[in-house]
Amino acid sequence: MLRIILGLFLLTVYTAHSQISTSNTEAYASHLARSKSVVILELFTSEGCSSCPPADQLAVTLQEIYKERLMVLEFHVDYWDRLGWKDPFSKAAYSERQRNYGEKFRLNSIYTPQAIINGIHETVGSNENKLRSFINNNLAVTEKGDLFIEQLKDNEKNTISLKWDYKNGETSSVVHFALVQKQATINVKAGENDGRRLSHHNIVRDFVTIDSKHNTTVKLHIPADLQTNEIKVMAYVQEKETGKIVATALIL
Repeated sequence: MLRIILGLFLLTVYTAHSQISTSNTEAYASHLARSKSVVILELFTSEGCSSCPPADQLAVTLQEIYKERLMVLEFHVDYWDRLGWKDPFSKAAYSERQRNYGEKFRLNSIYTPQAIINGIHETVGSNENKLRSFINNNLAVTEKGDLFIEQLKDNEKNTISLKWDYKNGETSSVVHFALVQKQATINVKAGENDGRRLSHHNIVRDFVTIDSKHNTTVKLHIPADLQTNEIKVMAYVQEKETGKIVATALIL
């Protein structure tokens, strides 16, 4: 049976400029441990969508229930910005990622809130019964390979550099690296959620994808409005043909 590895790292703030402290001989080597499968929940959401807040809150509830067995990522799409409120976390690239899923699932159109579980199941992001069923089913599946990630010393301001390695992969795949803001609260002043105070968790602020055969150093950029203790990094391997997520790792 293949081992499932989570690389756990501690990010240490040592200046007001979000610099990360390490020594030349110590690069946050991973603490390797045997673990059970971890499920990825990608939630496509928007502050411009009145149906999204219940899904955002459900994602938090599921994270509390499944704890380290579940990784939730909020991708804020930009196509609802036209309704009068520009979501400060929205990016066109995240809308494009959702469109790719729409083609995979042969949907007539994309929508919010939409939840994708392990790259192979999709449902309305507020459908708790389906989400629990998909999560539970995927927790019973063994990950296919070992994903190792290690944070490197980086003197570049607002940047995290990562060394990574994916072993035992049997199919063509890509590795996704997501820099995630742990939480945020926004007072919405226009659009469908005008006047509401919305809370978010695990907001994707930077996202890099690399072919799993190209083992190069990855750089993620920390937004200027964030400190290092406000972020974490999630990494996961996704098969190109099936879309299935087959290995995961986390930097705390």
